Amino acid sequence: MASNLILKNIYFGKTDAKNELNENTPEQRKNFKDTFLLPAQFNLSDFVEGKKYFIYGLKGTGKTAFLRYLSIYIEDDLKNHTSFVLFKTDFDEADKQHFDKYANVVVSQSSFDGTDNNNDFELAWKWFFFRHILDQLESKDLQLFEVDDNWKKFKRHMKAVRIDPSKSGLAKYLPIIEKGVVELKAASVKLGLDFIFSQKNETRVEFAQIVKVAEKYFESLTPVGKNFYIFLDELELAFQEAADIYGRNSHLIRDLIVVAAKINALCRKKSYPIYIISSIRSEVLSTVFSSGKEINKEIEDFGLLIYWHQAGGGLLEHPLIEMAIKRLRFAEQEHRHLTNLELWKKFFPEPIQGKAPERYILDNTWYRPRDIVRLFTTAQQMFPDSVSFSHKVFDGIRKKYSTSSWVEATEELRAKYSVDEIEAIRQLFCGWKPRFTFEQFAERIKNLSKVFPVVSTLEERGAATILNDMYNIGIVGNNYQEDGDYKWRVRFVFRGDDHLLIDKQVMIHNALKPYLSL
Repeated sequence: MASNLILKNIYFGKTDAKNELNENTPEQRKNFKDTFLLPAQFNLSDFVEGKKYFIYGLKGTGKTAFLRYLSIYIEDDLKNHTSFVLFKTDFDEADKQHFDKYANVVVSQSSFDGTDNNNDFELAWKWFFFRHILDQLESKDLQLFEVDDNWKKFKRHMKAVRIDPSKSGLAKYLPIIEKGVVELKAASVKLGLDFIFSQKNETRVEFAQIVKVAEKYFESLTPVGKNFYIFLDELELAFQEAADIYGRNSHLIRDLIVVAAKINALCRKKSYPIYIISSIRSEVLSTVFSSGKEINKEIEDFGLLIYWHQAGGGLLEHPLIEMAIKRLRFAEQEHRHLTNLELWKKFFPEPIQGKAPERYILDNTWYRPRDIVRLFTTAQQMFPDSVSFSHKVFDGIRKKYSTSSWVEATEELRAKYSVDEIEAIRQLFCGWKPRFTFEQFAERIKNLSKVFPVVSTLEERGAATILNDMYNIGIVGNNYQEDGDYKWRVRFVFRGDDHLLIDKQVMIHNALKPYLSL
């Protein structure tokens, strides 16, 4: 059963799925597709047919990977077309500032839902989607609608407004606007009966009115041809931004989600071959839910939570272990005949810290594909010529993997905590104890705030709030025994336990102990 395969030659992918397809070569697409494990609760046809169009979950659970896999499936297998809109990458701060000019523009009635639409950025996002669809169809030479008078009116209407030629990114899609008014390219352009010009040569129209007419023309189109899918990704927030910028960006994301849902509903009603599929991080979703619009029902009805915890069965049947085995089998060409157990034993031949390797791996991850990739690629980097993931390998990577995991966790905290507060949290845990009670934690904050001024910034938040936030991203969990029970109970958010038991003993996640010197 000997093999020359060494760790550095095994394909485990990237911690960020987007980087696995950065060149989008046929080889990259094949490797990605062949090693991807579809979450058990996901049905591709639900997303292809528009029954589901939101995917949400914690950072690193595979939302981007699923969107990329779905796009490859749609393009290669179904021969349809896709495009990606990346909120963080595609829209820089200048773009977002430009969006402010379009906030709270009023239109008397929206043909999407028949309600007043004094709703921050909804009009701007509607215009963006209409223009993005038009530009994608033209640049890719696609025909999704009959080229009749209605299509020509829609196309002429979308291109009639003046756009600043110096703008790029998001701003290139939006017309020049001043106090809610945009300018048409020529005085002779009269685009619809709803336009009322005060003077014969008038070229200025309210932005709300031009969006309303765009909606009418869009609703009058006749569908034909193949499907077109728009994927929205990187809907992220960072607390380090100034309060007004953070609020603006949370509203931008909120209204992006709202408008995507409305356009999906319209396309479903009109049998249009257009589908907008969004990935949303859980912590962003909670912020959006509290920002003033009821979209939680839309998420519940048309969204799917991505998770990797297992209800039962043996550990080798855990989906993350299955994912690892699938990638090992992809790399191991010489011994394809091996069973899953034999293949696993070949690369994981001995217990780790007194545990079965699969148990050790799960106990040191957050049940996310990203953690598995980080764990194995760290081993590849530090022990490239090893032929197995031995006890020596795992011992050698503990500190580096732990440090990377802490960095990952604190990135998730950025949605709610400042840099100073995150450093204060590190000081609270560093060198303390791996298990503690709520009362001990509250006392810890009180005592350290006398020594480290930065810790005092946490006192206003309160110990319970901090622990709950730490629980929601997996830094801490519960670990306790009931009276008269010899069994230790372990609860973490990534294992499907949706809230911290504040009156039970709390523990630091195993993977973070080396970094925190616990």
